[in-house]
Amino acid sequence: DYVVTRDHEEIKKSDGIIFPGVGSFDKGMNNLKKFNLENLLTEQANHAKKPIFGICVGMQLMATYGHESGKKEPGLDLIPGEVVKIEPTSGFKIPHVGFNEVKFENNHYIFNELDSLADFYFVHSYKYDVKDRSSIIGATQYGTEVVSAISRDNIVGVQFHPEKSQSNGLILFKNFVDKVKSHA
Repeated sequence: DYVVTRDHEEIKKSDGIIFPGVGSFDKGMNNLKKFNLENLLTEQANHAKKPIFGICVGMQLMATYGHESGKKEPGLDLIPGEVVKIEPTSGFKIPHVGFNEVKFENNHYIFNELDSLADFYFVHSYKYDVKDRSSIIGATQYGTEVVSAISRDNIVGVQFHPEKSQSNGLILFKNFVDKVKSHA
């Protein structure tokens, strides 16, 4: 069962959290603050050790800082790093839109039943510069390395959109739900 909510009690009693994101870092953080969710999400991640799955901007909001608004803004600081603009390179357009391969960096449950170099759908102009490279579980080449998946303890995030990634995306969701069930 699932529920789409910003209700604090619903979030606290949930077995896991999928933290989606569409839009920009600054607007995402403003909405979290508006509904007083930033402390709750941090508590659920760090103290309740609840499985959390961040998608696209949902992953980026896990960073220490974001620069999308043109200034350095604080994020949730769940996995240290900064969200910065992808610098265009010859032959690569920004925003990065379309299917690209993700090379799995570490053996992580979220990629169970997938071949390394699986294709996923991306749409973004900013990338997550992770402070501790051991947090990187997937990377994509797009003129430069783009961190496409991160993890720390009970937290996992992906830059791509599994909901738009056909069967590979469905496998990721299944893997997360299986993790939530085993944690509950």
